[in-house]
Amino acid sequence: MSNHATAPDPVVVGFDGSDSAMHAVRWAAREAELSGVPLSIVYACALDVVRVPAGVPLPRPYHEAVLEIGQQYLAEATAAAEAVAPEVEITARLSHGCAAPTLVELSSAAQAVVVGSRGLGGFTGLLVGSTAVTVAAHGHCPLVVVRGPRQDATQGPVVVGVNGSPENDTVTAFASRAAALREAPVVVVHHATTRALLHEAVGAQLVVVGSHGRGGLRGLLLGSTSQALIQHSPCPVAVVPTRR
Repeated sequence: MSNHATAPDPVVVGFDGSDSAMHAVRWAAREAELSGVPLSIVYACALDVVRVPAGVPLPRPYHEAVLEIGQQYLAEATAAAEAVAPEVEITARLSHGCAAPTLVELSSAAQAVVVGSRGLGGFTGLLVGSTAVTVAAHGHCPLVVVRGPRQDATQGPVVVGVNGSPENDTVTAFASRAAALREAPVVVVHHATTRALLHEAVGAQLVVVGSHGRGGLRGLLLGSTSQALIQHSPCPVAVVPTRR
């Protein structure tokens, strides 16, 4: 029998160089420190083929420039994480591919995936990036969207929304563990509506919901409550997978 202990699943954070993503890195570093697990910082770059007219020279290959920027972003994110949680084991990974499928794949062996609420690729007017919605809908572990003025809050309760569905146990277990790590109280909002949860989130460190509500319609990626929270919550939101 092997005496080697299995390495704990890391907290994975997606980084794209944006201010929002940098807040997510710092939140993820603190979460990894609280949980006693490694932190994995991921920069995903899709190397699209660039076509130019024949005979037009490029100063250097496009893909080399993209990879160089990615490595620079990863170095900046690693430095920020080390400043927040110097004792945490940190790895930085540059992945070839689009962000959402990369993070969904990594979520199968992660304690949580963390993203910012807006990325560099977002369109003006969108309140939350498409990556966050896709990973929340298809990921295999909880997704935390770091947003709002209380993104760095260390005081206040952990708020959890429950609606009487059989999947509530998974959601409340995640919330209870998050509260225990923070030595914070848990506020349970029964038959949670968007408005009630947003009200409680004003003074919270974290709000936790399931990915699908009790009355969700087939074909929707996320329940209406979880979608509203990741767009409007004043504090980070954890969306726990609750597929039927």
